[in-house]
Amino acid sequence: MDCEKYTLALENFLNIMMFHDDTDLDMIHSAVEPLGKVLRFSRIESYYYENSAIEHIDKGYRTVYYEDGAAGKNSISERFVTNEGNIVVFRLFGCDEGAPWSEEDKQRLYLIVKLLFTFRNRNKLIKIVDNLTYFDQEIGVHNLRYYLRYLGVLHEREQLGGHTAICFNLKRFTAINQKLGRTRGTYVMRAFTNEIAAHLNEGEMICRLVSDNFIMLVKTENAQDIVDALLGQDIVYDSETGAAVHVSANIGVYSITDESHIELASDIMDRISAAAHIARESAEHDVIHFNESMLAVRDRNIKIVTIFPKALENEEFMVYYQPKISMEDYTMTGAEALCRWQHDGKVVSPGDFIPVLERSMEICDLDFYILDHVCQHLRRWIDLGKDPVRISINFSRRHMSDLGLLEHILRIVDKYRVPHGLIEIELTETTSDIEFKDLKRVVKGLQEAGFSTSVDDFGVGYSSLTLIKDIPWDVLKVDKSFLPNEDDNEDRQKRIMFKYVLAMAQEMGLECIAEGVETRDQLDLLKENCCDLAQGFFFDRPLPVSEFEKRLDDKLYVVKS
Repeated sequence: MDCEKYTLALENFLNIMMFHDDTDLDMIHSAVEPLGKVLRFSRIESYYYENSAIEHIDKGYRTVYYEDGAAGKNSISERFVTNEGNIVVFRLFGCDEGAPWSEEDKQRLYLIVKLLFTFRNRNKLIKIVDNLTYFDQEIGVHNLRYYLRYLGVLHEREQLGGHTAICFNLKRFTAINQKLGRTRGTYVMRAFTNEIAAHLNEGEMICRLVSDNFIMLVKTENAQDIVDALLGQDIVYDSETGAAVHVSANIGVYSITDESHIELASDIMDRISAAAHIARESAEHDVIHFNESMLAVRDRNIKIVTIFPKALENEEFMVYYQPKISMEDYTMTGAEALCRWQHDGKVVSPGDFIPVLERSMEICDLDFYILDHVCQHLRRWIDLGKDPVRISINFSRRHMSDLGLLEHILRIVDKYRVPHGLIEIELTETTSDIEFKDLKRVVKGLQEAGFSTSVDDFGVGYSSLTLIKDIPWDVLKVDKSFLPNEDDNEDRQKRIMFKYVLAMAQEMGLECIAEGVETRDQLDLLKENCCDLAQGFFFDRPLPVSEFEKRLDDKLYVVKS
């Protein structure tokens, strides 16, 4: 045997195998062929057995790595057992021509077999790691890492133009999980993504971000078909009964052109995330296409979260009070505490910062801050001999999972020695996935401690009747959407709904207050239906503390007939 040729052939084999997948049989053939000529073998094959029982009946999976002619009589074999108990048998056949292999030849042949096994196991490990790194095991699609890697490759090749990136969130999927259970909910999510994946062409993908949030990359000409599919699919979750659930999504879309200014692949994520967030927040549009102004909104939101702790420390947040008026005699019997932010000489609208803080636990810090300042004011009014009214404070649903919420509220209120009857906690009803068990626990605890509780914005959520049926509120605050406006085409329907919502609540023993009262016609509607209280611009806008204190001295409002 020519040792120099063997050395060169082995180096060639190692160089090729080190950087290629062992499933590429043509590649392996080219790597092995020079060795076959030097060591005089004509075929290498392997048999894979799942376990020894399968090996015993010889039902393995055969792979031919190299073959250049009929196998001779000479052969060697090597059996390997993996850590998982799988069995791999390699067989190497000699050529018809030439003398039998020497012992030195056989050792070299065994080395080739062992190297093939080593590369096989290495590539198997690489695939396992790749699967764990880039694949979502629960739903069966790729994940964010894979998405960003793929975007990076296209970006380097300058091939992103002509693609559309899509980010979507499954609507109210928490409620689906609660209704069907976690196992069936996962099945529904997987089935929905399979339906969407059926619309994909080569080079397109769907990846899971986290929970019920997904991202996609598709060719722009296929984007509308994908969006249409995302807008709704009926997913059968029980094959025996045919029971199904409708699944749809809020969708952010970013169409990439050759002129799009993209410095990093992550820029695409920023843009579709901004569009998807607006789609989730929108009550009117399920599909939002990205535009550059959205990045400015995102940057502003990031700034709000960043400067919030210092602003709270500097007491930049001010309490304003909007009176609540009795419909019996037009006297002020209560007020709602509202927040205004004075920053850098400007007043920041609550609509600009409250929703941003609602996305994290910062809103809880703000709620406790407002409660603390309300209690300071109540204590001062009591000490001055004023006759204070009950003040309601909004608390975010973010508090609901806090088992120490009641203790925290008591600690603040009792620090200022404020009678509990002067505090009302407002909890907003906005979605169907509210944790009723936690909410009931909180409401019951507050009432046992002597606090009043109210459900705010009643009628805007998806579970309004269940909310007041299952939880013993003190006050029901009817959302202003029930009140008719001038030139309102739905005036009659709203009047009917308002009438029966009030009647139902009063039959249940709830005190009723209508918010957003702005016109005499609306006031007459409240009187006509015996509503207890009114709140709105018709009587007063939210007032700073100094002006509200004047209202405490004279609570009577003059309303002309």
